[in-house]
Amino acid sequence: MKARIGSIDFSRLEKRQALDYINSSRELHAGGRVITPNMHFFSLIRKNPDLLELVNSHELILCDGVPIVWLSKLARNPIPSRIAGSDFLIEMMNYSSNKKLCVAFVGGRIDTHKRIEERILIEFPGIRHAIYCHAYLPHADSIHDEAEFLEAAGICQPDIFFIGLGFPKQEEISLELFEMFPKSWFLNVGMGIGYLSGEMNRCPSILQNIGMEWLWRLISEPRRLFRRYILEDLPTFISLLKNTIILERKSE
Repeated sequence: MKARIGSIDFSRLEKRQALDYINSSRELHAGGRVITPNMHFFSLIRKNPDLLELVNSHELILCDGVPIVWLSKLARNPIPSRIAGSDFLIEMMNYSSNKKLCVAFVGGRIDTHKRIEERILIEFPGIRHAIYCHAYLPHADSIHDEAEFLEAAGICQPDIFFIGLGFPKQEEISLELFEMFPKSWFLNVGMGIGYLSGEMNRCPSILQNIGMEWLWRLISEPRRLFRRYILEDLPTFISLLKNTIILERKSE
């Protein structure tokens, strides 16, 4: 089932249901792509409407934003809960370890990958094999690194790809890779790779649960995030709230 918020068709699934969906698809040798939109996705889509088709083309569209959950309840088509991309990444890592899968990471520096490799050995020992790629980052030798990564991926045929390049680049890259590996699942995780490696710290859970993670991050990085959260995302949320209220009144 779907819940349309603005113009994005969110999957109305709990975390466990999303994992079950992926597992069932894999048993049928079918792959897919997962995207976890937050409020900033709406802001970027307002600037570039062509991105909407890219977002809605994913098999699973999981809500990574408490304000979006609020809007869905107001629209009487509730999304069960927020599923943060970084949290779902950990769930998928546990799943991959339990199923003894091969995984691939796209995005992150070489030292980031080394940290992830160390964590896999300790916390996810069942993962059969992991390959890493930083070809799509600005500092990389893209042509050489991409060819090397695709060769390795062709050999091990990753079951799960974790793509951490930021929206919309990661979604564009995952679409390209999905065409090459149609039986694999692709999780677009944004900064999740940084959280997995331990290079970045998550917001305290209590602030996440009440929808205040944006404030915690704004205080942590005010110069970088002021424009995004205050000048872009806040007006976008207000606009979505107004539209939701208008549509709800018309339906009464």
